[in-house]
Amino acid sequence: MRTFSRLQQPRGFIILILAIVIALSGCTLRLRPISSIPTIDARATNETKALFINLWTLADTNQTLFGHQDDTFFGVGWRDEPGRSDILEVSGSYPAVYGWEIGDLELGRPTNLDGVPFDTMREKIIEGYRRGGVITISWHMNNPVTYESIGSDPDDPYPGRSWDRTEAVSTILPGGSNHAMYRRWLDDFAEFAKSLTVSGVPWNDEEHLVPVIFRPFHEHNGSVFWWGGRNTTEADYIALWRFTVQYLRDLRGVHNLLYAYSPDARFMRGRDRDYSFPDLDTFRTAYFYAYPGDDYVDVFGLDYYVNAFPIGTGVDGSAGYQSSLDMLVQAAHARSDLKIPALTETGGQRWPDPDWWTTFLYPALVGTRQTQKGQVAYALVWRNWDETHHDGPYPGGSSADDFVEFKNTRIHFEDEIPFNLYTWP
Repeated sequence: MRTFSRLQQPRGFIILILAIVIALSGCTLRLRPISSIPTIDARATNETKALFINLWTLADTNQTLFGHQDDTFFGVGWRDEPGRSDILEVSGSYPAVYGWEIGDLELGRPTNLDGVPFDTMREKIIEGYRRGGVITISWHMNNPVTYESIGSDPDDPYPGRSWDRTEAVSTILPGGSNHAMYRRWLDDFAEFAKSLTVSGVPWNDEEHLVPVIFRPFHEHNGSVFWWGGRNTTEADYIALWRFTVQYLRDLRGVHNLLYAYSPDARFMRGRDRDYSFPDLDTFRTAYFYAYPGDDYVDVFGLDYYVNAFPIGTGVDGSAGYQSSLDMLVQAAHARSDLKIPALTETGGQRWPDPDWWTTFLYPALVGTRQTQKGQVAYALVWRNWDETHHDGPYPGGSSADDFVEFKNTRIHFEDEIPFNLYTWP
């Protein structure tokens, strides 16, 4: 097992140094009023704007938060047990970022496509926020053309689902045959987002909305989902994204969202055999395929799984993984408006290496910070379902001991978030 004794300074010392670094590097920013923070929603709530600038500041000062999908609902060997979390039970802390999924909300069902009741999800979102954690929501939206066929074939779970590649994007754009229905689907999400109300937290005693990093239409550069790749056109994808933002923000008045754009690294063109990009321009060309524009995106995400590297090919992939994250950070820093770089999905269900956390993920997250400013603001691994399908550690699992070492690095969990993310300055 790799150790990090030279990096493992006392936690209080690290937080003190971080506070000094942030104070020095962000002093100019902190002179700005909160209303001037450049979220794409000028009317975003104070907590949402504070989250934006604080995540940007963390990334800019080489700090990364750790996140986990469905953390407090799913674990290996358990489901929805109060207070439980595989991450907590292995490391002693909840993750700093919580991912949730709202697929099937648009169908009026009481549970999402994985069986999580939306009422329970709402409660757990609020619980995580009360502890100071960050909330992100993805949406595996069902196919607007074929959704009525869901469950029609017991041997094929895909008909009607987000993986159903029947062309649909053009039908839900303005003037399309399913546009009115799509607006109703967005109405359902708007109501859910507006239902995330909380009061009595240390940073705001009054009732307010929980900020959410909203990540729709992810991995669009591949053809896995009906909204991506060969299943639509670049122009239609851009139009869909822009309409979605405008409808939620401008027509429905949803002001507690940050919008995350997240291509899939597997489908980015121009990579070498080791999955690295020859230069930043090649990375940018691939990354910005169907990019909706700076006025419509707050977070520059990247979905990058370890199983992108086929077993048996002799491809290690670690250098390409690290360089891709470095280039993502550079791409975010190059924009005229502030953008937050993030590893929005990662993991490795096959776990070829029980020391993956410290020998693969950690070096990729800290990257080449000796020569480059910044790293991703957060890294989120996907859910733990069972012993054969999990992207996080679990008690007794092969990577659990290494994950404890990973927790003792400069990656922040919920108990180590160095300052309140929801206040400014």
